[in-house]
Amino acid sequence: MSAVPGIKNALEPITLDPMDPTSGMCSGAKAKTCEGLLSVGESVFVETGEANVHFMLYAYADDRHAAAAYDALWKGWSMSVKPPTRNEAVGVIGERRDAVRGTFQPSSSGDPAVAVQVRVGTTLLVTHAYGSSKEWTSGDRIKALATMFTERSWQAQAGRNPSAQLE
Repeated sequence: MSAVPGIKNALEPITLDPMDPTSGMCSGAKAKTCEGLLSVGESVFVETGEANVHFMLYAYADDRHAAAAYDALWKGWSMSVKPPTRNEAVGVIGERRDAVRGTFQPSSSGDPAVAVQVRVGTTLLVTHAYGSSKEWTSGDRIKALATMFTERSWQAQAGRNPSAQLE
């Protein structure tokens, strides 16, 4: 069963090597996010013509490296949401969290977009949703998506199979 029922998994979870020079992940200003970075995972869900939900997981060697990379990574992800923006409440999840709402960048469509970043132990988790479907970008939905992703990371770091899913 999908962790996110009601939307199609368009990109099965993949692992990316951030140190691969062709990825561009650790070049220039992005280098601050790469100290102690072990791997990056991504999965994308799509409701065709309506919404896209991206999950990005950045796995670090330890809590210290994850905490040190937080601000630099958030700076990049928060810029994926075009002004005017406002902070989004996602509740108390993880050790640290930020969320911003605005419109999808770089599109001129005016579609709503929300980016959430959460630190969970040795991981930084990003949930990014955008599209014309307000069902997938509503405050309640983005909070539920980020909470589910956070719970799955806690489960994996505790040595359990991730089983949390969107209700």
